[in-house]
Amino acid sequence: MNRILQLLFVSLITLSSFAQTTTVWSGDKTTTGNSNNVALASAKWAQPHSMCTDALGNIWVSDDANHCIKLIKAGTVYTRVGSQFAPGTAGAYGYTNAYSSSALFNTPRGIVCDASNNIYVCDWNNNAIRKIDAFTTIGNAQGVTTLCGAPATTGIALSGTTDGTGTNARFYHPSGICKDNSGNFYVTDEDNHMIRKIVIATGAVTTLCGTASGVNGGLVDGNYATAKFKSPRGITFISSENALYVSDFGNGRIRKIDLTAQTVTVWVGGTNGFQGSDGHRINAVNLRAPEGITYDLSGNLLFVSSLNAHTLRRCEKATNNVFTFAGVHQTPGNTDGVYTTALFNAPTGLMLSTDNTTLYVCDNGNGLIRAIDMRPVVDFTSNYTALATGAIATMKDTSLSMVSSWAWTITPGTVNIDFTYQAATSATSKNPQIKFNNPGTYTVKLDATNTYGTGTKTRTGYIVVSNASGAPTADFVADKVLGNTSSTFTFTNQTTNNATCSYSWVFNPSTISYLNTTTQNSTNPQVRFSNTGFYSVTLNVTHPSFTVTPKVKTNYIQVTGVGIQTIKNDFTFGIFPNPNHGTFTFVTSESLKNASASVMNIQGQEVANISLNESNEQTIQLPSLSNGVYFIKVMSADKIATQRIVIQ
Repeated sequence: MNRILQLLFVSLITLSSFAQTTTVWSGDKTTTGNSNNVALASAKWAQPHSMCTDALGNIWVSDDANHCIKLIKAGTVYTRVGSQFAPGTAGAYGYTNAYSSSALFNTPRGIVCDASNNIYVCDWNNNAIRKIDAFTTIGNAQGVTTLCGAPATTGIALSGTTDGTGTNARFYHPSGICKDNSGNFYVTDEDNHMIRKIVIATGAVTTLCGTASGVNGGLVDGNYATAKFKSPRGITFISSENALYVSDFGNGRIRKIDLTAQTVTVWVGGTNGFQGSDGHRINAVNLRAPEGITYDLSGNLLFVSSLNAHTLRRCEKATNNVFTFAGVHQTPGNTDGVYTTALFNAPTGLMLSTDNTTLYVCDNGNGLIRAIDMRPVVDFTSNYTALATGAIATMKDTSLSMVSSWAWTITPGTVNIDFTYQAATSATSKNPQIKFNNPGTYTVKLDATNTYGTGTKTRTGYIVVSNASGAPTADFVADKVLGNTSSTFTFTNQTTNNATCSYSWVFNPSTISYLNTTTQNSTNPQVRFSNTGFYSVTLNVTHPSFTVTPKVKTNYIQVTGVGIQTIKNDFTFGIFPNPNHGTFTFVTSESLKNASASVMNIQGQEVANISLNESNEQTIQLPSLSNGVYFIKVMSADKIATQRIVIQ
């Protein structure tokens, strides 16, 4: 395996430990269909569109191409109302109020549950809001009636903009639905370009905002009377703000409806385009086809972008920055994986689990329901894993996923006796410094928590502490492994039990010079490399009583052209995927202030500049660069780091 492949493999494994993981929760990647009373993993779907839960913990899914509503209960999928025919079969869709499979729908989409566990569905192609009686047992049928919209007696899906009660009201492709805390539904009336309000108890329908603006709709902020939308689809209600957030599909925006001020504003999105860039919520974010939308316990908005976007995105409440956390823009697929290695095909709906740990996604174009574990996948490193008593090890958290708190556990032993925290750090610090006072083998555990829950990483027997009188173990570390022919490299000797030891350093190739009075036999030499390329480093340790195995690090140092100024990496960042085609996600475990990045070729010539925001994850595009190996040097107000990137 050559050096580039080694680096790429390590980078992939490292980033995998950071990221949230997508898996198929239900469905078959190879085929779609329609099934009833089958296990979750064996169930077949045509085009699952939207999901909701009732107070009993049951999950309800609208399968729009199967024209039915399915129930997920205790690991089994049941078709409760609507068609049980194969997609496209005669009789699979229609408009009939009845029980079970005798009731017919035509492309059901948005779905919601009321306080009494009745289910309501936007029957999109029937221009109606249908009501499904509350579930009792599997053996009892559920009836379907029309809450409002086209009259059931005609069997014809009548469209229009009429406000009224029950079947006197008219819709034109109702798409998304949510409820507030006062007994009202809010519906995105997609092809009327309106937001409609429904009083649940009476079925009275009024137009909240938006106007029927023809086939093109509009993009106008303002009060209810003047605001315009274009094909709104997803909608959610945030009680703490008394506000609705709407996926304005045709405009490529997330709109906020303030129910107190009675105003409509653009909340996310500055351009309706294919770029899919991450950044500030309004000025620098391009959205394409936002659809299903919800929010988490911290008020962060979560939404999918369907059509040609195929991504899941999050708008963080604390920073109002948007980033993509699953899927790849304009890249459809059904691949499971971590972070943006997972691929989707026109996802339409999403729902957080009741315990807030898992995001379920209706992967409409793939006929699948996917699950994303939103908790941190935790990882950490230590600068030393073998040390003598009295030495200090620094633990570094390398978890992502918006980690907000940390809890470190060291076993066996007692804090302030066997080990003590140093430099004002503690067991709840992100990167604690720990002094080990007694010899032994120590296990380190990190519990990291974010908005969605807690993840754990345990490294058993990770730290080995020995008395200074034992046999030495040779080891060393460089302050950097990437630099140029003008850089100074400092090698720090980490040999344990090093009393009475002497040292000899060997570099291969030997085209180096020692700096600042250090020599081949210095404990911590400083070196400058004369030529570009890779250098192997060997530390030979001599002890009067023990034979010590040399420490060899093959191709440990890479030296590049003079233009690549590389100093100590003050932080870590990930580039994913790597290699890529010029579009990748920049991931860092900490917020960067006033950050920028330079892209340099292998000769050290700067070929591009990148502006970075303060979010942990953001999409970068370098479409003008030709295929090859480059280096990205990231600089903030007080930090700097460099990493290789391969464009192919």
